[in-house]
Amino acid sequence: MNRLITLQTIFAFGLLSVKCHAQNYSIGSSLTASALGSLNIEASGAISGKVSFHLPLLWAPFQLNEKTKLKLFALQPGARWWFWHVYSGFFAGTYATYARFNAGIYNYRHDGYAFGVSFSGGYTKMLTRRWNIEIELGGGLFYTKYDLFLNELCGEYLSSTSNMMLVPSKVNISFVYIL
Repeated sequence: MNRLITLQTIFAFGLLSVKCHAQNYSIGSSLTASALGSLNIEASGAISGKVSFHLPLLWAPFQLNEKTKLKLFALQPGARWWFWHVYSGFFAGTYATYARFNAGIYNYRHDGYAFGVSFSGGYTKMLTRRWNIEIELGGGLFYTKYDLFLNELCGEYLSSTSNMMLVPSKVNISFVYIL
């Protein structure tokens, strides 16, 4: 009986001595995307002390006029590895991207989708306990497929195109709120 009590006591003190880490979550918005007329939000969660999962959403439902529009929906789930600890300092990231677009500029309109993988790097500066400012740059390889139309109301179909492209995928200055 004494052994059982001793084992329970050791087990209880062992559990109490384990350092518990609270999970951190954040929500942010890109000032760069907002300046270009897109509604955007990025939710993230810390998986460990050095890794976080991110889910940015970008939606541009607006049309400037009959000839100029960029309608876009993009989803970029990804992960970041932090050199110091999550939500502070330098980081490197990788993202999978899916985008659906309908863009018309000048004489042509492109209606299609793109998907691919991108890599990024950046820096997060803690402003207060809850607020950060973040700079991120990245690029990746994307497969895109789109139909080309004349840029007018019910414009004539011209062709379909698909190709692989190496393009910039992240150019962000964001404010982030840590929950």
